[in-house]
Amino acid sequence: MNIIFRETYWGALIILAGILLILRNVFKIDLPVMGIIFPIFIITIGVSLLSGFRSSGERHGKNVMFSDSEFETVTSDEHYSVVFGKGSYDLRNLKPLDKDIHVDINCAFGGVEVFINPNIPLKIKVSSAFGGGQLPDGRTVAFGERVYKTPAYRDGSPSVIVKANVAFGGVEIRERSDSTSTSN
Repeated sequence: MNIIFRETYWGALIILAGILLILRNVFKIDLPVMGIIFPIFIITIGVSLLSGFRSSGERHGKNVMFSDSEFETVTSDEHYSVVFGKGSYDLRNLKPLDKDIHVDINCAFGGVEVFINPNIPLKIKVSSAFGGGQLPDGRTVAFGERVYKTPAYRDGSPSVIVKANVAFGGVEIRERSDSTSTSN
């Protein structure tokens, strides 16, 4: 998994920013906080690119960077990532039979659309840090997390479990019961 989508990375970056702000404001040490945090973030993106997350403006497998891409067939138990781009994911034909199906979608500095079928049992957890999440029932999340369950969802029954993480971007979950094309 890409390092910029790890919770420990964002936690460490925020802690570092807090320490730098304490040093600057309490101990009066002249430190350029954003001048330190932003280069660390840029270096992390560079390391991620070198370690397999390509940046040629195309989709590489399940990862999108600097481009737009549609995933009309989302497979179970997979991780999808969007960085500085837009991804569209169609989960309307993903049906759990005898066990839960897990799908992880991560977005940083980009946008994600997820199409779901309200007749399929789904549980979606949208986690956001400095981003935005829009759920089909009209609720939003800007910092923290929200959980949405389709009307067909029943605790204990096989279902599709979606975990959507967004940082400095947006995720929109849309209900559609048909399986027509995802383009508007």
